[in-house]
Amino acid sequence: MKYLVRRVIFEDRWQAQLADLIALCGRVPIEEVLLLEQSHQMLMAPWPLEKHRRMAEVYRHMAVELHRHGIGFGVNIATLVGHGDTWVTERYLLPYSRFVGADLKPAHACYCLLDEGWQEYAASVCALYALGQPGKLFVDDDFRTLNHSVPVGCFCPIHARRTSEALGITLTSEALLRRVAGTSAEDRATREAWMRINFEGLLAAARKIRVAVAQVSPVTRVGLMISNEPGHALQGRDNDRLLREFAGPGRRPLTRPTGGAYCDILHGEVLMAHQRMALDISVLGTDVEIVSEVENYPHTRFSKSVAFTRLQMFLHALAGAEGMTLNIFDYLATPFDREPQ
Repeated sequence: MKYLVRRVIFEDRWQAQLADLIALCGRVPIEEVLLLEQSHQMLMAPWPLEKHRRMAEVYRHMAVELHRHGIGFGVNIATLVGHGDTWVTERYLLPYSRFVGADLKPAHACYCLLDEGWQEYAASVCALYALGQPGKLFVDDDFRTLNHSVPVGCFCPIHARRTSEALGITLTSEALLRRVAGTSAEDRATREAWMRINFEGLLAAARKIRVAVAQVSPVTRVGLMISNEPGHALQGRDNDRLLREFAGPGRRPLTRPTGGAYCDILHGEVLMAHQRMALDISVLGTDVEIVSEVENYPHTRFSKSVAFTRLQMFLHALAGAEGMTLNIFDYLATPFDREPQ
């Protein structure tokens, strides 16, 4: 089993965090680290490009020292779309089409993955982090058209326009929502077109990210964190095909499926820590590299015990993981020796 520890890095204390990481990997069997650029407990909206430029430069310095100590270096871009809508000030807003949920209200700071401007932004962010030559670069599971505001999917003007073009009719966002929710043959045709166009947009975004990364770092493999397999059909989404688009021809696809348990749980939920991940894996090819999500939230033994974290790791191994991303330390740069267990 290969173990990777995920760690949020802060601009003003990365040197101390680097020393702490190297010391940790020297005393426990951690082979690789994945660095994140932000804390979900502080901001769940994507950062402006300038922030990513600064963090990419920090990562380049860290990568040199990690490699010198024989530690693998990877990047997990925490947010590109938005993990649920977040109210942020003007300076943090990006100039792209907003996600529009089933309430037909544009999100404040979540963006449509079909927006070509957003796709260029996402590719630029990934290319910046590829400058450090990471072995793995993970896009997080906000790369989907669910859970950004009101559920169901995106009904923004871009989705309405492209669905209209595919069907040879004119649809507003409101009309598109009504047809997607309808039951007639005409409604089904609209829903199929909407789902197909949505997935084609995701493939296009994945392709741009992969090409941008390859131009900077041919050694970097792009992976995707997937979750909520029951919701993927609603997006017209084929995860196996999507992972292969991210990886590129001749490269082994890479993913981190859902882990399922962020705190101590009981009874049937224990089984689901295995079953949710097994379901995500079941639709993938046997050649896909599975690096599981062992994540504690909010990263303390008071919400999730060491005993249950260990049980979850056994369940993930049983489900088919060949590696585990350990997102078990807090996002506040607390030294590792504060949580020795």
